[in-house]
Amino acid sequence: MLVSFQQRMNRPAQVSYALAVNDTNLEYPPFAACDNVFGDKFLDIFGIKMMKIQNAVYREFNGVVGRFRHTINLSIYPSVTRLNLTIRAIRQGSIPLPKLVDEIYYMRYTCTQLNAPGNPLPTCRSGVLLLKALTIPYNCTLDKGSLMRTRYLSLAILIVLISAAAIRADETVTYRSARANAALAPVVTSPQQINAVPHPISTNKPQRKYHKDPMVRPDLKYPVETYDPANPRFILDRAAELVDRDIKGYVPCKSFVGISNTGWDPPDPHVAAGPNHVVEVVNSSIAIFDKVTGEKLLQATAGFWFQNTTPPPASGFIFDPKVVYDPDGGHFIIFYLCTDDVDESSYLVSVSQTSDAMGNWWSYNLNAAVNGAVPSNCWPDYPGLGFDFNEAVYLTSNQWEFGGGYQYAKVRILPKFQIYSGAPVTYNDLWDLKYNDNSTAFTVKPAVTYDDADGEFLLSNLWFGSNYTTYWKITNPVLNPVVTVRPRVNIPAYPSSPQAEQKSGAGVGTLSSMTQDVLFRNGKVYTAFDQGFNWGSGTVCAIRVLGIDTASSLANVDKVFGADKKHYYFPGIYVDPADRIFLGFNRSSAEEYISIWYSEDLLATNSSRLLKAGESAR
Repeated sequence: MLVSFQQRMNRPAQVSYALAVNDTNLEYPPFAACDNVFGDKFLDIFGIKMMKIQNAVYREFNGVVGRFRHTINLSIYPSVTRLNLTIRAIRQGSIPLPKLVDEIYYMRYTCTQLNAPGNPLPTCRSGVLLLKALTIPYNCTLDKGSLMRTRYLSLAILIVLISAAAIRADETVTYRSARANAALAPVVTSPQQINAVPHPISTNKPQRKYHKDPMVRPDLKYPVETYDPANPRFILDRAAELVDRDIKGYVPCKSFVGISNTGWDPPDPHVAAGPNHVVEVVNSSIAIFDKVTGEKLLQATAGFWFQNTTPPPASGFIFDPKVVYDPDGGHFIIFYLCTDDVDESSYLVSVSQTSDAMGNWWSYNLNAAVNGAVPSNCWPDYPGLGFDFNEAVYLTSNQWEFGGGYQYAKVRILPKFQIYSGAPVTYNDLWDLKYNDNSTAFTVKPAVTYDDADGEFLLSNLWFGSNYTTYWKITNPVLNPVVTVRPRVNIPAYPSSPQAEQKSGAGVGTLSSMTQDVLFRNGKVYTAFDQGFNWGSGTVCAIRVLGIDTASSLANVDKVFGADKKHYYFPGIYVDPADRIFLGFNRSSAEEYISIWYSEDLLATNSSRLLKAGESAR
């Protein structure tokens, strides 16, 4: 039986929906296609009361999902996913009432099936009230004309769905995927125990691998733009004008000494802040600081931190760290790469059990030389670390063949409900992603996601410069991940950045225009990276800032930031809920050692502040 109905819900336009139900399994009275059921008369009787009940149902759905989210039982996950989708639909006001009734029954059924002694789940009392309100008998029947209109509506909906599927198929990117066939359990890492025994806090730099370009560099070179004061895309740093500035509402950030020189060059620092702690990682070491006082509470080498993982890290080379803090439940995540440069490689992942960085952590050693469970003969480089709103954590890397060249970009998906509870993890691998033109992607980075994006976005620039950037979206990441390449984002060209000058030293490599960190907030994917630019006295490194609207695939934010005769490079980006853009970056010139600068609310201040001046040449 197909039941159609109309819903006005205080909107000026009447919207039609259709709901397919199975008569033999129908658990609630069917709805007839009558205006007086879901039209003005219905709202006259139940309007305000129904909206209040629906808000209560939304809160209860959230409560149920919150209880399910950290379960270690994978069989429960489809229920969590379905309830999450319902929550999103209620919040957006896009769920038909009969569908909501169906979901309430489903939630009550799920609660009944999963309820355990001593761990009672919500009974959805508000859902029962809404059911009673919606299932009072309306004796409307479908006459022949109504039935024909219902069938035509169903056919129209089917055509729309088929068309939408065809459009989606055009966006589906070529890639390969596989699932791990065995779960890997973590070990517990205790900062308190690390502090209780002597351990090294620095290390000599091991031999580092340096790579050639992953593929033949095209002959095409993009022109370097020249500063035009009338062009709003260009932001000339006003720091020199504002050395003694005191702008109301903007105060210099709090700073303290981090990990000192460990012998690694480059150190590859990364940092994350939680409610009470700051966690810093560099190529050799991990440190935890008090967020208020700046006191260093712990420092250990990465090898010492992961020493108890099973199997132990591949010998000799742990490198390229990342760290993030996920507000969803409150967890720090540390990510290192590891390889013996022969035939073993690992993704080393450590997750704080709570928001307390000095509490216990769960540490995993995940085989990076397999795709799913199939050996790949590859080791990872240049990682990315991100998370979506409530389902998964994403690891990315460039995969290089042992003894050979670049192969492809890879994504590993870790379910939050497993790694956030210390459960054995079963991951999904995606690899060999392609750009819009079906060429092999290089350096794909996942977003740190602060809002519900209904999935996860990833982004990649062309490392040798281009006039567009590419981004993808992953949906249903835990059970059956699907990757779609989004429409190409055309932007003014970003030529590859040159080497950066420094005082009394050799040129500094800036990794061309390779993708740096990515984040998602308020419907936009943000990133910042290096490019070449001329502010008047020749080409220097400048910072390109992009904010891509995911609804239109247009770069609504597109800025170039820098200054004449100075090199700005290696940017990190953060965007707050008010869309204010914050940058941290290196700056150097023929008169300046490599220093650390930052900009707060870039679009409002058009300037930066010095955080720490360099003291010697690299």
